[in-house]
Amino acid sequence: MSSMNPKLSFVCGLCLAFFLVAPLPLIAQSLRPALAPLQEIERLAAQVTALVSSSKLTEALPLAQQVVLLREGLLGSEHPQVAASLNELALIYLRQGEFTQAEPLFQRSLKIREQALGPEHPDVARTLSNLATLYTHHGRYIEAEPLLRRSLTVLERNFGPDHH
Repeated sequence: MSSMNPKLSFVCGLCLAFFLVAPLPLIAQSLRPALAPLQEIERLAAQVTALVSSSKLTEALPLAQQVVLLREGLLGSEHPQVAASLNELALIYLRQGEFTQAEPLFQRSLKIREQALGPEHPDVARTLSNLATLYTHHGRYIEAEPLLRRSLTVLERNFGPDHH
């Protein structure tokens, strides 16, 4: 098992120390500086989502890359939020037709999600489906089919066969 990111470990230690000796308002005030980077990352991630929804992929791309780097630096390279950011970045590349850029990002996102969340998590199914979509665009149907079948199985186990 990988060790906790030192920055995150420090923040957790601070939380515990303050919780034991300080009143709640002082704890909240003390944590604001530590939480500021997370809030900035979430703001950037929301901006990426909005740009992608508006089909402004060229503008979204550098911000999505920045979100990946920031989350990796703060949370560690194996964190589920890093996987989510990798998946978002890969989707941008996929929509731009940059398949060779997208594939390793989907694969890395899938690996992190399987390890961090388990192979039966809905986020794993989404990444499997996204990777299969990429393979389909490439005409790699033999590789896409088992990923789509596995994605469907995971989603049915989580939500039932009649969920839409």
